[in-house]
Amino acid sequence: MKFRLFNIDDMEEIEKVWNIYEESFPQYERRRIETQKRRHDSPYFKPMVIVDDENDKKVNGLFFYWDFEEFIFLEHFAINPKLRGNGIGSRILKKFCKKERMIILEIDPLDTDIAIRRKSFYEKLGFHYNDIEYSHPGYEKDYPEHELKIMTLGKRIDDKTFNNFLQLRDKYTID
Repeated sequence: MKFRLFNIDDMEEIEKVWNIYEESFPQYERRRIETQKRRHDSPYFKPMVIVDDENDKKVNGLFFYWDFEEFIFLEHFAINPKLRGNGIGSRILKKFCKKERMIILEIDPLDTDIAIRRKSFYEKLGFHYNDIEYSHPGYEKDYPEHELKIMTLGKRIDDKTFNNFLQLRDKYTID
């Protein structure tokens, strides 16, 4: 598996990616396609698709992140549900986690089995769970704010970095 830039102008690719995106995230944790297209103009936004080594058109997952100077915010990461449990996610993240800066991601509160498994998955890859009270605004104006938890790779997040994260998140990722 490898990743490459998501071609937002390719209707066939959009359909494949959007199917995975909609199956993997609840509505309030994702953008509408029109809003997503506007993000592609940002120099900080890196929308990647996970593809087959042999077939660049076979989309196996998505990997959307923001590459800021101080840290990387891994906003959306999902593997095609039919391929989960085969180690694809771990292999992709291990490649990605070789970055030199802190990586920040969000997970659901630990009140379901899947959230607990997701936390464990990221911890096995070296991420730290930061028990911070944190709410994420809805990506769309009509979506509710929702509680999430912060995980970081490299070290636990300090107050300065967390506040910088909130400012950049609000400035670039929220409509």
